[in-house]
Amino acid sequence: MRTEILMAGSGGRGVILAGAVLAKAAAKSGRFASYGAIYGAEVRGGLTAAEIVISGEPIDFPFPETPELSFAFDQASYEKYILPHEPDRLILLDGDFIELKADHRAKVLRFPFTILTNEHLGNPVMANMMVIGFIAGITGTADPDSARAALSEDVSPRFLEPNHKAFLMGYERSSEFHEYY
Repeated sequence: MRTEILMAGSGGRGVILAGAVLAKAAAKSGRFASYGAIYGAEVRGGLTAAEIVISGEPIDFPFPETPELSFAFDQASYEKYILPHEPDRLILLDGDFIELKADHRAKVLRFPFTILTNEHLGNPVMANMMVIGFIAGITGTADPDSARAALSEDVSPRFLEPNHKAFLMGYERSSEFHEYY
């Protein structure tokens, strides 16, 4: 089965890194994966997106055509990346502060990723890893061991444990939400 995911946020939120880690974790879990990054010329604050395709078979087209799941960290990312390309199954939003601009046919799930990583890890920057843990858990595209291996390739050793802990927080919490996907 082919799973298409779109993640979007403002520059500096770690969307590009999260997309790369999720794709690598899926590949290390024995799946085929492709990944693409979209970002503006701004260094920080501009909108960014990651496009991930994961499949049990070789991937013939490496970009999402109609994502099953789309995630947005903020209002501007929701409006630019989610509204024009509504996913088939699930719109995942960080918390309650994003105002919906349409009656979506897809299910909408709000989850406080940034708030929880700040409360439990003391660092809201790791919300990106909690998001991909949640996505990996809800879609079944990667497991915690594969995520740890992928993180070890892209994250400084001193940040490996907290990032993996954030991934696990999302992965474990996703089990409560399988009916959404």
